Amino acid sequence: MVAIVLVCMMPGPAFAQDKPYAAVNWLGSYVFKSGSEASPHPVFQPEAGIVFDNGFDMSVWASLPASMRHAGENYATEIDLCLGYSLGPFRIGAEYYFMSPTDDLHNDIFEVNAQIGKSLEFGKLTVSPAFKIVYDMPVSGSHNRNTTGLYLFPSIGFSYRADAWTFSIGNKFIVDHL
Repeated sequence: MVAIVLVCMMPGPAFAQDKPYAAVNWLGSYVFKSGSEASPHPVFQPEAGIVFDNGFDMSVWASLPASMRHAGENYATEIDLCLGYSLGPFRIGAEYYFMSPTDDLHNDIFEVNAQIGKSLEFGKLTVSPAFKIVYDMPVSGSHNRNTTGLYLFPSIGFSYRADAWTFSIGNKFIVDHL
């Protein structure tokens, strides 16, 4: 799946090397990392976070229906809290997914992940190949093969940096459950 992202750097009273960021995705439908469609309707996916100079990072990501009539329908509404730590090209992280209620069940998921990747800069163009392994565990509610399990994500991203914004395009290749 290819997603186009417009990223805006936010000014703020952060430490010298801390990097706050915000991003917005607009997609015609929401597809889970397993490749199954979670919502056939358009979604708006905002994200905000900060990468600290000491290697830690944290963010909040959401998937919200473009039309409120689809709120809470087929996982169209989701909020993720993400924490991570990077050391060189390696990153480990944990995420908690607050999933929308479906049939009066809250299908929350806890994820642990590890990634290796490197950004290669060519002037204002950056190429970022990476490989990520993810394990999703059910926390509450009912779960199926489409929302939990072990996944592998080889990916490559491209971004072009201007003075006040960055345009990015990326591609994730999904290897289903192991």
